[in-house]
Formats: sequence, structure tokens, C-alpha cells
Amino acid sequence: MSIFLMMLWGCSPVAEEAAEEQLQEPSSQDVQYTRLSLPATFVGSIPCEDCVRVDIVLNLRPDQLYQLRKTYISSGQRVKKVESQMRNWRYSSDGRMIILGKQKGMLKTYVVADDNTLVFLELESERGKDPITYTLTRSPGYDPFGDSVKMLGMFSLSESGGTIIECSSGEVFSVSRSGDFERMAKEYLRMPHNQSEPLLLSFTGTIHGTGESFGDSITINDFNRLYLNGNCLGEQQSKSLTDSVWTLETIGNRGYGRL
Repeated sequence: MSIFLMMLWGCSPVAEEAAEEQLQEPSSQDVQYTRLSLPATFVGSIPCEDCVRVDIVLNLRPDQLYQLRKTYISSGQRVKKVESQMRNWRYSSDGRMIILGKQKGMLKTYVVADDNTLVFLELESERGKDPITYTLTRSPGYDPFGDSVKMLGMFSLSESGGTIIECSSGEVFSVSRSGDFERMAKEYLRMPHNQSEPLLLSFTGTIHGTGESFGDSITINDFNRLYLNGNCLGEQQSKSLTDSVWTLETIGNRGYGRL
């Protein structure tokens, strides 16, 4: 394993090119390796400059969503701060690595040492700096956490509450009517659009479930914004004047509410 890591950490152009190849999407022929048994929770700790340590919890779901929590511990074992996120993960093309995220420059990569061990591999470290490395080991049981994280999704309203197609994974989740749902729903109904079409929604929320089967849900803890004619790629989709639902608000100086 150490020889393999040293080869990938090399600063030569050949090593950098090889690292880039590792970050490509997996091909249909990458079936010569054993995938991790999921869902799984991996834990570990690393030192930090201005605290005692950082405790890391990484949850990998079979729907290729991950939860990552970093807890910064100060002197006296006090919690200094907690950082949590949820995004998409994937295997490298050869199946030897787990890649968290999609945006270049912000990727987190782990070598799959075995079914119980992940080794962090900093492929995108700055030149002249020693790469960071640490090990995460599998917990005895899967331990999903209910931290509120930033999310984007395409939201559709229904009598039961609604659904969200989460942008990073494309997975469909039902939406709980708790939290900030009512405020978001009022804004959704107020905006002029075809009610059968979803709107892009940004919010912070909590995901419930393990990703093993249908039935997982999302709670909107803090509604941020709805976007007309947008999609998960950040593209604007133009609509014609006749392909929209219009709400009468004023005639002259007289105002009208939603009927």
C-alpha cells in the first residue's frame, strides 16, 4: 500500500496525469474488484493546528450519497466547532479509490485498503507541501447522523407534501411537512409557474434513511430560495409566455390576492 501511495504522490507530470485519470467516471468494465459492503460508517481522527484533534465520521450510502462530519476538539475535550456536508461519491475507474464530490479542487479521495479500511489520499495538494494522510476504519454498525447540511434539489409539491430530486445524486426523496416546509410551500405556490413542473430549491436540511431502498425522506430545516426555470446544473431554461401559470396581482391601483 505504501508503495502505491508514494507513486500517486509523486510530483512528476506523469504522476499528475495518472492522478487525473483516477478521477474519471467509472467505466462499464470496472468489475474486477470487490465493492465495499454498504451502507457503512468509517471513523478516525487527525491532528489540527489550533485544536487538539479533529474527529471524522464518514457515512457511505449505497445510493452514492455520503455524509461527512468533522468535529474539532479543543483542550478539555470541549467541542470547538462541527462541520457537516452531504454530497455524491463514486469509485475511481479502477475501483481502488472512493472519490467524494465532483468539483475539481474540492475532491476528497480515499484508497480502499480493504472492506474495513480507507486511507485518505490528497491528490490535489499544493506543490511543495507534504500530502496529508490518515486512516478511517469501519464502525461495527452503520450510524447515520441527523446534521443539517446544504442541499439543492428539484422540488414538486403534492397533497402528501412533495418530493425532491436531490441534485448531486439524482435520487428521489419524499419531503416531510415539518421544519420550514410551510414557508417554502407558500413561496412555491406564489411563484408563477406550471404547478406540474418542479422548481430548483436551495435549503439546509436533514436526510432520513440508509439509502438501501425507497422510502428515505428529507426535512427542510431552513428554506433558502426557489429558482424559476432553473435546473441542477445552474442552467436557465427559457419558457414561453403561454407555457406559464400567471397570477393576477394588480389592476391599476387595486390589488388582488391568490384565488
